[in-house]
Amino acid sequence: MRRIILFVLLILANTSYGIEPVLKPGDILLTRNAGGEDANPSPGYYNHTAILGENNWVIESQEILDSVIAVPVWNFFDRYPEILVLRPKDSGVAKMSAIYATKLIGRRYSKYESIRPLWRWHGGDNCVSTVKRIYNGIGVDRRWIIPDHLMQDISFTHIALKKDYENFVPPLDKYKGRVIIVPVGEPNE
Repeated sequence: MRRIILFVLLILANTSYGIEPVLKPGDILLTRNAGGEDANPSPGYYNHTAILGENNWVIESQEILDSVIAVPVWNFFDRYPEILVLRPKDSGVAKMSAIYATKLIGRRYSKYESIRPLWRWHGGDNCVSTVKRIYNGIGVDRRWIIPDHLMQDISFTHIALKKDYENFVPPLDKYKGRVIIVPVGEPNE
């Protein structure tokens, strides 16, 4: 029964935004909040970075939960009016990064982590350092500091853009009942 419900939710998510069907594990998701510059305090245009893991889980670091978490892709898409999807040009890197991403679930959040070298002591990860740590974990050295650095990286192809500020209504509860802070397996567990 849970698999059927999950399947129906995926179909609903795929039809509501139109770009979920093109998503593949390892895709990078860059987001921008609604509300103008006051709601987008990060330097650069995009203010958040996440990665699509396996089984339609999005792996991201969230300050409000003080952790690297996994959320279903449809929950992630509900939270942002603008999402740019980047795909690694190397399909092997995409696959390995999607698998490695789950190893970081449960790590603590640290706001300024992306400006520290990875070899130094770390108290946690922010959104960019989470993706950077995934890439370094699979042997691909990257020096991203802000989400826009990923957008400018020539090792990615821009796949899709969801941009709908006019019809965007933020969810009342962004995370309740939809967050995994321990490593995930099948999304229906």
